[in-house]
Amino acid sequence: MKYLIILILMLPITINLHAQKFKKFEYGLYLGASFSVPYQKDIERTTDFGQNFIIKSNSKMGYFSELLFLYNFTSKTAISTGLNFTQYKLNSNFQSDGLERDGTVNESYLNIPFLIQYQLFEKIPISLSAGPYIGILINAKENGVTKSDIPVYDKDGNLVDGNINYDFDVKEAFKSYDFGVSTKLGYEIKISSEVTCIFFCKFNYGLIDVRKDEIIEWKNYYLMTGIGIKI
Repeated sequence: MKYLIILILMLPITINLHAQKFKKFEYGLYLGASFSVPYQKDIERTTDFGQNFIIKSNSKMGYFSELLFLYNFTSKTAISTGLNFTQYKLNSNFQSDGLERDGTVNESYLNIPFLIQYQLFEKIPISLSAGPYIGILINAKENGVTKSDIPVYDKDGNLVDGNINYDFDVKEAFKSYDFGVSTKLGYEIKISSEVTCIFFCKFNYGLIDVRKDEIIEWKNYYLMTGIGIKI
């Protein structure tokens, strides 16, 4: 009888502790690396003026940071949104009529994701998230080296030999926005009653052509992987 009374007295405390573990609102900070996935690895076109050119693209590593706000419906389902700053980098090799330009395209986007999250297993803290995102282009630059088989002159009319370094602002060549679908796979490790560490992989699949011209079609595909904390 004594043990039954103790159990009854402790029951409200146990229920209260369980309620404290489940939080409706959480926020997380995430950092990591981004890896571009070329929409087209090799592009060969002819302009309206009859100029033939080839562009070869390869993946390059950038970085990202993200701040997310989460609302938990249950212990297994949640929605999240926030701000994601991503540096999208791509190796680009341009060749046309004896001219070769070998450089790096560097685009920076501020993305706003809207994700639905679901924990896949009851006892294993692996979650899958998916949903759309909207991207705002912050800047776009290209820098590298130009090589030429034909004579090249500088602005003063002097003949230039060898390679020429270049650094272009190419923001005007791109639309000011992006839109696509994002998927994310995460694994959580509880550090304390208030802090959770998250390892994750995320893929952004661009749905629209981000270039303004009609000669080249380009969509942003990139993989992100990193670590974060959720409080």
